[in-house]
Amino acid sequence: MNQSQPMTRDEVLYAFAVEDVEGRDTLMRYLAAYPQYAQDLIDLSRELARPVSDESLSPADAQRVDAAVARFRAAIGQRMPVSLAAQAFNVAAERLQLPTLVLVSFRERRVDLASVPARFLERLAGALESTMDQLRAFLAQPPLVSAARQSKSRVKPVAAVKVPFEKVLRDAGVEAARVQALIDRGE
Repeated sequence: MNQSQPMTRDEVLYAFAVEDVEGRDTLMRYLAAYPQYAQDLIDLSRELARPVSDESLSPADAQRVDAAVARFRAAIGQRMPVSLAAQAFNVAAERLQLPTLVLVSFRERRVDLASVPARFLERLAGALESTMDQLRAFLAQPPLVSAARQSKSRVKPVAAVKVPFEKVLRDAGVEAARVQALIDRGE
């Protein structure tokens, strides 16, 4: 238990659950250190003390468990991969030698996917350390409006719209010859 920085409820419960020494003394120590989580600690200690049943699941219960696991796995597949986090787009901007504004447009999904050359998408997926399928699925989602932009705006923010890749490049100040090369060859 490290009390130099306050621990969250989840951190306290996790620390309690993995204690080497189980029993009343450990519970009392945690209750004294974290009285705000007393009920949660007591509930967890009861759960951990319950005997594990060796009974097999009924067919109906097994089917419900299988369905829950399938839903969980499907949800994991829909989450944004770590490589598509905001910092990855900044790194990708450097790797692709493009203004950050271009990659911000991709991060906020404001680029019309149909207007982006396949070769550039391959290079972008590589720079993001992602797969083409993950990148396409991410970019196909509705556009985002940055929370930072919303809070700094003097006018009411409107829903973002998807724009052609060429417009994004031109608005970011990319030279005309480079824009043409990116559109024609994805380079």
